[in-house]
Amino acid sequence: MTEQRQQPTEQEVFNRLVELFTLSMANADSIKNLKADVKYSKKENPAGIPSKRLAEITAAAKLEAANNYEEFSEKNAKIQATYEEFTGYND
Repeated sequence: MTEQRQQPTEQEVFNRLVELFTLSMANADSIKNLKADVKYSKKENPAGIPSKRLAEITAAAKLEAANNYEEFSEKNAKIQATYEEFTGYND
């Protein structure tokens, strides 16, 4: 005997989406604030992380969070091979 799952009401879907979007926006603000807090500034944060390096760290963290490293590496390897093919980079 198969159990049927009860579908949520439209109001329940709306409420859950509001909750998820609120969390998403709060997380985006937290990420933005963290990056602003650690970013290098000659006056305000001379011990901070330079913008380019922070962008690399951010991209790596996003890749890890998405658990997507293998797909990313494969895609980039194909792009690199295509680049080398058309530019003669390794010739």
